[in-house]
Amino acid sequence: MSRIAVLELNSLTPGARMMADPPELSRLGELLRGRLQQQWARFPSTLELFRDALARHGHDSRGADQFGTLLACGELLLGDGTISTQDIESIAECFTADDLTAGMDNMSDEKAMLDKLLSTVIDPFRQGTRMIVCQWIERAAGLEATIDEEASNHTLGTYGLRVHRENGRSFLAMANSHSELSKIFDNSKWGGRNGRGGWRQSALRLDGAQASKNPIRFSGHQSRCVLIPLELITGKKVQEETNAVRPDPDSERHQDVE
Repeated sequence: MSRIAVLELNSLTPGARMMADPPELSRLGELLRGRLQQQWARFPSTLELFRDALARHGHDSRGADQFGTLLACGELLLGDGTISTQDIESIAECFTADDLTAGMDNMSDEKAMLDKLLSTVIDPFRQGTRMIVCQWIERAAGLEATIDEEASNHTLGTYGLRVHRENGRSFLAMANSHSELSKIFDNSKWGGRNGRGGWRQSALRLDGAQASKNPIRFSGHQSRCVLIPLELITGKKVQEETNAVRPDPDSERHQDVE
């Protein structure tokens, strides 16, 4: 989203009609392109003025380039000479960084992927026990004292997920390839093909995430995976002494599998 300028249109006034005549629109496009060509010599200096003004109103270099280019092109279309610094400043005041990003969803791709996963409701036993994935993870991590962690981990495993402990740390293991995990991301940009995950690349961009060195078993299915630090999900660290008491059985049993 930080690379896209979203232009929001106001509603048409009552009785107004939108111009949608293809020949007329084509003619206008040719006129606009011709106008830009005629005024193009002014573009570099006009862009520089807008970039500097936008930077003074909170934009980083990318925002100043992005919106400065649009405003400079607008000035070439509408003006015939050098625009005054006062007019530049007045226009920039209407396009501050706060105004342009208000209400915009700037969530990163990897965070959006993780939110999609954690908020998905699953009912593994088809018995009306509907909980979101994040709740199952908290159970498997031992954050609910009265819950059988291994049973919860087995449930997660049927979806290509499990709480995995390694070197005194706790991770969410996320299979690179798993048909049930693929269903969670079905019809999204992280969807898989033939069970192979489009989510892997996004998961690896999460802070502290890493590719597993060996395959991990997910309730009978082995797969290489991405290890996501559990604190990114639960908001708290699972005690290291807890990890030492309950080592990950799959980690020990299958560490020699290639």
